[in-house]
Amino acid sequence: MLRSFLRVPTARKVLTKAAPLPTVSLANHELLSLKQLSDLEKLQGHFDASMRDARDVYYEDQHRYRRYGVVFRENGLWRVVRRPTPFFQAARLNSYLGGVVREYPRLLDDCVLSPAFQDLCTQFTATFPHYDFGEVHVHMIRVVCEPQTNGTVVVPEGVHQDGFDAIAMACVRRHNIDGAKTSIHATRDTPPILEAVVQDGFVMCVDDKALWHYVSPMTRATDIADDVDAHRDIIILHSVHDASNAAA
Repeated sequence: MLRSFLRVPTARKVLTKAAPLPTVSLANHELLSLKQLSDLEKLQGHFDASMRDARDVYYEDQHRYRRYGVVFRENGLWRVVRRPTPFFQAARLNSYLGGVVREYPRLLDDCVLSPAFQDLCTQFTATFPHYDFGEVHVHMIRVVCEPQTNGTVVVPEGVHQDGFDAIAMACVRRHNIDGAKTSIHATRDTPPILEAVVQDGFVMCVDDKALWHYVSPMTRATDIADDVDAHRDIIILHSVHDASNAAA
């Protein structure tokens, strides 16, 4: 199961593998919660299968792979909706691809029905009971770190909000990489409330209306050859589109 960790004050905190993981609350609403995922190995297998034939054509200068879809709960299970589900963010929220209607390969049923994926969706929605989660939007993203680069940009839009009620960032695998440190901010221009290299199997749930987030560039591990693969696999969950996240 996913499990919540120690509550801490809203002060800057740098996390290590050995450090307690915090939950930050305001007025009895969780703004930030770090959790851990079970059945990770099986989810990693489903993720690998999902990335085949899923090249992200919207990032021409990087090797990225992505699947996207919307899930809903029926008879106790999260299932993929069958209607077309293009993805859109307003330009004011995404300086890199905002204003572009994007279409991605849909989520695979075997992956969505896996116990770890089901648990992830359930615990994400349970973290924010004050928000309406009739459906959950899901992005499965692999960012490849190529040889002969000074660093691969993970988040081209910088410190940002995604324009939804809440988001979750689940690290499925960090494979032969360094960097990619997640930071949480009270505003776009203030120092981090906390920073953490989110390790395999850990999930960061964030109130997107209250907090901002960023992920630093990643580099290839120093001890690997150029022909060895290096990538970061993540699953992003978010609430339904906020009414303010619309085309201008």
